[in-house]
Amino acid sequence: MHFVEVSVGFVDKMKLTTEFPLPLADNIKFYVITPSGVYTTDEVNADLLASGNHELSQLFLSGNDVIIELRITSGQ
Repeated sequence: MHFVEVSVGFVDKMKLTTEFPLPLADNIKFYVITPSGVYTTDEVNADLLASGNHELSQLFLSGNDVIIELRITSGQ
């Protein structure tokens, strides 16, 4: 739920899209589904996001927490 709450704060910095390409290796691209459509970001290097020094770092770190919790609950 925290990830969803965090993502809401970034929608105004995203652009509406109808295309969903995968990012290049070592890059991250976010998609946020809203009632008014799907919003996306440009690709950003994963290491830059993880460093905390990018405007989307909080969104990345929050999403990473979701992945960690999924791994813990699934026993991975």
